[in-house]
Amino acid sequence: MDIQLINGLPGHLPLDNRGLAYGDGVFETILLKNGRLQFLDQHLNRLLAGVLRLDLAWTATQQSELINDLKKHTDSVQDVHVVKIMLTRKAVGRGYAFNHSEQSVDCIIQIKPYTRPAWVMEGAIVQVATIFASENKSLAGLKHLNRLDSVLARASIPDANVNEVLMQTSKGLLVEGSMSNVFLLNGENWETPNIKDAGVAGIIRAELLTEFSDIKVCDISLSSIEGIKAGFITNSLIGIAPIVSLNGKTLNHHPDIFRFSDRLSLTC
Repeated sequence: MDIQLINGLPGHLPLDNRGLAYGDGVFETILLKNGRLQFLDQHLNRLLAGVLRLDLAWTATQQSELINDLKKHTDSVQDVHVVKIMLTRKAVGRGYAFNHSEQSVDCIIQIKPYTRPAWVMEGAIVQVATIFASENKSLAGLKHLNRLDSVLARASIPDANVNEVLMQTSKGLLVEGSMSNVFLLNGENWETPNIKDAGVAGIIRAELLTEFSDIKVCDISLSSIEGIKAGFITNSLIGIAPIVSLNGKTLNHHPDIFRFSDRLSLTC
């Protein structure tokens, strides 16, 4: 199945859309498996949080229509697919400013077949990129449409054998991967980077922090990762993937990683 809808109908995005021009919008990427959208409520809640942060003109009626469209096109799908939702602000004149009373939103839904990469089960080869994550407290945690720091970070290490790259702040603190959140075993403690200044508040990250109170959210300096014993990366499509190599250092599959994955039922 390959479906692309704009406001519930087949169509194309207008060239003057602010999502295209400025990255003015938010998005969610959801795994569809056995006719069920995984963590749908959590994705919709994060979408609404982004709507509020960007002050998008998105109504409760539109939210209900979105949910109905999602159910209509996914309920009978048994094969694994990826569902992407984008809410973008329509053009309301030229320039960055927009009229709050006249703005409106385009809702885009894309549904495409998805195959989880083989390295997810085998383990990820990860390197730290030299590209800094964009730091902005007003946008931190938000899954907005401007992901240029991730694009540049991924492009900075073009080695096809590297599955993910990690980004840091200008102060040398780890933030996240270009497409994932990261968890590292420091001594006996699992830690994940603080995202108060940069990064995306991932759905799987949030679920793990809810389920496992012993995972610590803290500043993780780049200089400290040489002592890391184990690690894994997460996002809504790959679930949890152990890290087998971090900046050239071999890491072991820690049994906690399988415990985390089993608790959230993330195996395909």
